[in-house]
Amino acid sequence: MKVLKLVHSDYLHDNRVKRQAETLSANGYEVSCACIGDAIPSAAGNVKLISYNPSRKGGKLRFYEVIRFFGRVIKDTPYDIIHAHDLDAFFAASIYRKSRNDCIIYDSHEMYTQSTGVGNRLLPKLIWTAVERLSIGKASAVITVNESIAGLLKSKYSLSEKPFVIRNFTSLTKNESYNSQFSDAATELKESSHTLLLYHGIIQHGRGLDLLFNTLSNDSGVSAIICGDGPRMTHYKYLCEEMDLSSQVLFTGYINSSEFLKLAKIADAGYCIIEPISQSYFYSLPNKLTEYIQAGLPVLASDLPEISRIVNEYKIGVTLSPETFTAQNVSEKLSELRRNSNEYEAGLKQASSKLNWETEKQRLIDIYKKFSA
Repeated sequence: MKVLKLVHSDYLHDNRVKRQAETLSANGYEVSCACIGDAIPSAAGNVKLISYNPSRKGGKLRFYEVIRFFGRVIKDTPYDIIHAHDLDAFFAASIYRKSRNDCIIYDSHEMYTQSTGVGNRLLPKLIWTAVERLSIGKASAVITVNESIAGLLKSKYSLSEKPFVIRNFTSLTKNESYNSQFSDAATELKESSHTLLLYHGIIQHGRGLDLLFNTLSNDSGVSAIICGDGPRMTHYKYLCEEMDLSSQVLFTGYINSSEFLKLAKIADAGYCIIEPISQSYFYSLPNKLTEYIQAGLPVLASDLPEISRIVNEYKIGVTLSPETFTAQNVSEKLSELRRNSNEYEAGLKQASSKLNWETEKQRLIDIYKKFSA
């Protein structure tokens, strides 16, 4: 069967989309993915990539460009199933599908109508809510990232069934042959500090990075490796210079899984602070949490429903309530983490064996089997 995925990302750094595509390909599906970005290859493994780089960097005109691109791909690409990632792609699939009987899977990565992209702007929120309400009934299946969001979608749109949950869990660590060009710099940071934190993810608002920098400024014994890139990378590099924190921070940009695992072996804890700046963030379950788990890193994490449920159940670190997001409180939590460092190993091993893509992907395969019979 032919699967056409639509995603408003570059695919290559979108772990959820990439893992799903690779899983489907390994199970006999012919997978193509329409994605957005520059310098994207024509294929990644067995997955065909159809890319488009919009002429506009933001705003409504960029959105129209992307939707029209998805429409052209739907028209020109043979498919049996369209798998639309998030509401903008699902909207395109709903209006450009070749037949009313087309199989469309809506994969909601977040509460899109309550996301930071929509923000507090009333009109866009009303428009996207109306789009989701009118479109969601056209989906052959609805998938989302955790139980909280599944429940919210079911309640908000009076769905007859709760959406399927496929969580953003990373793959099990395969071997110990790690390598990274940043190993020496990371080791130097480790040796000059009592706590080396590792942040892995998009560099943008709401990811606790302002709090991290305030903590570094407040406690010279804390240092950080920041892995990733994003819209606020330039801001934080400038902030690093302004706050005279260059000796405590290592920026790596995007890194591959082997590099991440090597740096995780050097670090003391994973930094998983999410600020509840939107309902979508409040109920988020970020990729980085299970990346830290698979790497054997205890975590400093936000006390938010989906995140704290895992941290507390498996006893793999400490949580901090958003009401207490201060540099002093972070330092105190890190002291607690250091005191109890020997108590997290068992929980991390248990969590690693259960919270991984190898167990989670079976849910995806089962959903597709329903449409492949």
